[in-house]
Amino acid sequence: GSPFSGVGSASSLRLGRVLAYGSRSPWKAGGMDKLRILIVDDHAAVRERIRLLLDGQPDMEVVGEAAGGEEGVVRAVQLRPELVLFDIAMPGMNGIEATRQIKRVLPDAHVLAVTMYDDEEFYFALVRAGGSGYIRKDAEPEELLRAIRAVREGQVLRSPRCSRPS
Repeated sequence: GSPFSGVGSASSLRLGRVLAYGSRSPWKAGGMDKLRILIVDDHAAVRERIRLLLDGQPDMEVVGEAAGGEEGVVRAVQLRPELVLFDIAMPGMNGIEATRQIKRVLPDAHVLAVTMYDDEEFYFALVRAGGSGYIRKDAEPEELLRAIRAVREGQVLRSPRCSRPS
């Protein structure tokens, strides 16, 4: 079936929805607590590249990896990460449905898609499912780190590369 089945219409999206934690932020202002991250992608090389980048960051900790949507949901429930990095297109359960399931169980977790898709429809479907936005897989490493930190602060974002005309 379509990755958008059961997602709803674009008009049902409440634009400008930003998860603002304010004083309830689960992260200390001084950055002493590391952001716990789960990486979900069906390509081991992609997971490894992201892990290597994040492991070098003093404010981030990769707590686990998964190779597909179903495994990602199970690992998220087990590990309770604060951020899940998800590919959208994976065999079996796609990243949009996995996002919906994770947000039901872990409503405070952030989900950031790391994808090759530029399709606006995927972006809106992801945000409707509870995702915090997405960034392209071919983004520069610094761009990915900025996106992760923005999502950590409650921003809903879209990679600048995702809005360029094809």
